[in-house]
Amino acid sequence: MVMNPNEAFRLAKTASELAKNNRNTPEAFLLSYVAWEILRARILIVGLFVHGESVSTASKILISARIWRQSKYDEIFEELFTHLPEQSPGMGKVFREVRRYKRMRDQYVHGSGRYSPETMRMAALRLTEIVNTDWDTDMKKLLKKTGEVAGRANPLTRLTVRRIGSVRDIKNRQFAQSQTSR
Repeated sequence: MVMNPNEAFRLAKTASELAKNNRNTPEAFLLSYVAWEILRARILIVGLFVHGESVSTASKILISARIWRQSKYDEIFEELFTHLPEQSPGMGKVFREVRRYKRMRDQYVHGSGRYSPETMRMAALRLTEIVNTDWDTDMKKLLKKTGEVAGRANPLTRLTVRRIGSVRDIKNRQFAQSQTSR
């Protein structure tokens, strides 16, 4: 199961407090990156939810699809939203920015890179800022590319978003079934 959105806020808050106090900056950075990963997964859950899946089923689809691999994440994102994450309306800039933090995270975790405490502190603060952004408007821009929607679409809140207009058929049922049968 994909983590609860409240966990993203809790991790981001802890990371922010650590970073603001100039303490444990590597830990603050890693916690903030985990919060980003939760948000990232929830963005796909919104897409699947709007296409008719329950949050629980969407979580299972994403786990079986191994979305922690960037290529799988990109593939599902593009299938749901018709764009790669970095090219998506409204949030593409954030995805491009976070790629840099992903490299930092990978290098730090695997011991192949070192960063100054200040670099890690600033990255932690920026990631927590990203997580704490109201994503509703950007999600609606993204969803509008495949049809009209109404309701709350912020990935870190209770979802009420629904389709209200015609939608391009992306074979979401076949897609969902193929992901769960793997």
